[in-house]
Amino acid sequence: MLSRFRRIVGRAEESLAFVRNNPFEGPGPEAITQRLGTLIERTKELIRTREERDQARARAVMRKETIRKHLSTGLLRFFAGAGQEAARSHPALAKDFRSVPTDGSALGFLTRAQSLIAAARTHLELVQPFGIEPGMIDEATALLTEYESYAHQASESKAARIQARAELFPVGAEMMNLLRRLDGLNRHRYARDSARLATWLSAFKAPGPLKPRDRAEPAAPTPDQLPGMSVDDKAA
Repeated sequence: MLSRFRRIVGRAEESLAFVRNNPFEGPGPEAITQRLGTLIERTKELIRTREERDQARARAVMRKETIRKHLSTGLLRFFAGAGQEAARSHPALAKDFRSVPTDGSALGFLTRAQSLIAAARTHLELVQPFGIEPGMIDEATALLTEYESYAHQASESKAARIQARAELFPVGAEMMNLLRRLDGLNRHRYARDSARLATWLSAFKAPGPLKPRDRAEPAAPTPDQLPGMSVDDKAA
């Protein structure tokens, strides 16, 4: 999806450079070029934001899942096992020391992990004979806090990514509209200057198609196809 907007930006930059080197007369076209320049910069900013947030989210998700696996297969599994051993003598503990599944939702994991760690801390005297030490509980708490932090980062990055994506479409659509308007103006003013028109079309069509591929760009008219030209004009 971002490649599409990079192509639009590339075309817009080429077109804007041409227009600035070949300025229009009058305030109307100048307003179009100024707006196009603003949209180009905004689109670049949104693309950068989207890329940065994608990368940030990927890093956060990877780290979050690593911590989850580490906890689930390590200390949390150990706490649950120790608690179940203690429950042989204190049956009420069984419900507080259920194992935490390695799969399932992030919220479900967080809730179960918090509950298990809290149970280990609350019933430390009963479970300590089965190997649970205060330092282990502190370490599990720290890891779970880190997990929450990365989960929050991933959520924030996803929201910013979605926002940037939502903004890209209207900005890109407006930029495409301005490019087509500039194309119309330049085709008009260079109708009898085939070399300059060709230069404009080269800029306008670079680096990729603006319209769907099944709609070909109409060829520029030759001088003899232009209305209002006499035979003498063609020969001149």
